[in-house]
Amino acid sequence: MTIDATGTLTEDQLESLKDLWNAEFPVAMAHAQRSGLHAYLSGLGNVKHWLLCDDMGTIHGWAYSFDRDGGRWFAMLLRRTVQGRGHGPTLLDQLCAGERQLQGWVIDHPNEVKEDDDPYRSPLGFYQKCGFVVDAGSRLELAQVSAVRIFWEGMELVGGT
Repeated sequence: MTIDATGTLTEDQLESLKDLWNAEFPVAMAHAQRSGLHAYLSGLGNVKHWLLCDDMGTIHGWAYSFDRDGGRWFAMLLRRTVQGRGHGPTLLDQLCAGERQLQGWVIDHPNEVKEDDDPYRSPLGFYQKCGFVVDAGSRLELAQVSAVRIFWEGMELVGGT
């Protein structure tokens, strides 16, 4: 697997990322069409992407960072077939390189399901193991998602940064 960094995504990459998003995030957060994901990403400032790809160019993981509300935010997802193989910490290392801090929203409960009706497993423990801290006083409560804010401030990550 390789990690490719880019500031822009091709239409094929957007389609693959929409499918990855819909397969791995809760069904309530799904994007019905590529244009929905494109509109979401276009609304973010200073976006950087990291794509975890196999030798055939298939995307198995995606991390991105962006500016919002005076801070640097991120999101990350891995195809379940590659989880537990060290790709998550490696992708986080790439994401955090050169950053002083990052923050994100993480679903922290077992109440969500994915499009295949499998339960959505919260990645909160993974992020904590990698050096992220929970801001228990800051929650995102929307119709489609309930999440807690996590943050990282230049500490060493489990992956080695």
